[in-house]
Amino acid sequence: MKTNLKKLFMSICTVIFSIVIFTAAIVQIFDIKVKDIFFSPYKPQQPQPQPQPLPPDETSGGGNTTNIFHDNKGIVCTGNNCSPVQNNVNIIYNLYLEGKNFKQHGKPDDALKSYNGIIELSDKTINQLENEKSRHYVRNILAQALMDKGDILITQNKNEEAIAVYENIVSRFDKDNSPAVQELVKKAYDEAINAYNELINQFGKHEVPPDVRNIASRVFFKKGDMLVKQGKFEDAITAYEDFVSRFKNFPDLQERVSLARSSVTRNKLAVASEFSKKASVLGNEEAIAVYEKLVRRFDKDESPEVREKVANALFQMGMLSAKQRKHEQAINYLKDIVSRFGKDDSPWMREHVKLAQELAAQQQEAAARERGSQPLQLQRIDAR
Repeated sequence: MKTNLKKLFMSICTVIFSIVIFTAAIVQIFDIKVKDIFFSPYKPQQPQPQPQPLPPDETSGGGNTTNIFHDNKGIVCTGNNCSPVQNNVNIIYNLYLEGKNFKQHGKPDDALKSYNGIIELSDKTINQLENEKSRHYVRNILAQALMDKGDILITQNKNEEAIAVYENIVSRFDKDNSPAVQELVKKAYDEAINAYNELINQFGKHEVPPDVRNIASRVFFKKGDMLVKQGKFEDAITAYEDFVSRFKNFPDLQERVSLARSSVTRNKLAVASEFSKKASVLGNEEAIAVYEKLVRRFDKDESPEVREKVANALFQMGMLSAKQRKHEQAINYLKDIVSRFGKDDSPWMREHVKLAQELAAQQQEAAARERGSQPLQLQRIDAR
């Protein structure tokens, strides 16, 4: 009996020893930690979130907002098959979700850490992405993260830092073609200007730190450039004039002020040219009405180039009135040129003042003739 028990015990020990040896071999081969086998609780694998563009773009047709990266290979990546750069894209997306969550739950400092992580990682990632849509995707998230960061700094009354963030958005993305990003750029202009106005209210115009004033001035100037690019010349004029009025007394910004003044003139000429182009394809009465708007718009302008536009509009109105045999009206327009610009020294203006005097004299003679006489054969001079 004892012998049988001894044999059974030895058999059991042999089996246990074999199991231990086998387990040790498996652990050695697959580098598995014993505690992971026996002590770690079961954790179901969580699916990795798939990146989505934030905010989404609009499709070119139909006006519906869609995810342009849906099922796009190289952006949506889960599991262990992601390349390092694809993993970075997913991390950027997750950091943005994390930052939004912190922001919504009243943890601004934690949100700023997430957004700073996006900024740092995006700069390293964008140039490594081969697909343009992938780069566009990350730039969307980066632009939104910067905007959220600026908004948090505003709520913390850190207007100086916020202005720098908004200027960063403008500098990075002012040439981006994405409608979603352009909306953020537009908002960044407005928020930076509001923040600068708040600084002026707090400290006074001449007490704002020079470095902050320099950053803000770039935003003000680039806002005008943006409006020009959009064909909004009147709004651009307002933006550049605002720039000049704000920064004209600061010596370190005089070069930029000079550029702004030139931009004001250039955009006024663009507006005047639009008036003239419109008038050139209209009938006499409609064309005169358009030229009158041009004259009223720039009536008091002192720029030599714009004054020439006003003189030309008056001259065209005189010519058109003469064609209609409205002699008194033509005389009034032509005499207005002489009274306004008779003392101007520029060759172009002297020539047109002389022409206006000659045509006014012709119209006075025509007004004295009988109504049945032949109309004067006058041709419209091309608008400058």
